[in-house]
Amino acid sequence: MNPKEEAPTLLMSPAEPQAVKSAFNARLGGYSVSTLPESYGVDMLWRARGTWFGVQRKTVSDFVASLLDGRITREVAQMRTRVSMPTLVIEGRVSFTLDGDRGMTLLGSGFGQTVTRKQWRGLMWSLASAGIAVDYTANISETAAYVNEMMQWTTKMRHTSLTARPKLVDSAWGTPGSRDWGVYLLQGF
Repeated sequence: MNPKEEAPTLLMSPAEPQAVKSAFNARLGGYSVSTLPESYGVDMLWRARGTWFGVQRKTVSDFVASLLDGRITREVAQMRTRVSMPTLVIEGRVSFTLDGDRGMTLLGSGFGQTVTRKQWRGLMWSLASAGIAVDYTANISETAAYVNEMMQWTTKMRHTSLTARPKLVDSAWGTPGSRDWGVYLLQGF
């Protein structure tokens, strides 16, 4: 088991609605309200392993609105320069419907705006190319669980699941001439 730091303190933007604060209080057992996350382009901010981590939380309709009013552009710029592993969590269901000649249109986007599936994918690719991880949650409670799990993950001193070779399994592994055994052996170098 890898050694862990002491659990970090979650800093939450005062702009978050009471429902979000209640869900996070229930899941994490507390947090501190601070304007610091806003200067980092996130709603939730914590320090682990000597660096800042943060999550920007948006509902689907707020994400579309933030594109129109320019908030997401500012937040992405702040996250990219100030946060390790910047993450955008989009809360709610993203679904599309046929809309005549326009193709697929985002349901419930609000603000009278149409977002096609092609545009949505382009936005997700733009965020990925900017180094912003995007994930989805169903509701506020799931977002609170997501942030709690991410906070725990960031306190681990090492993450080796993608860099270590897999365990040797009992099957055809190890038999003379076995391709699987050869791959396993080479992964050890």
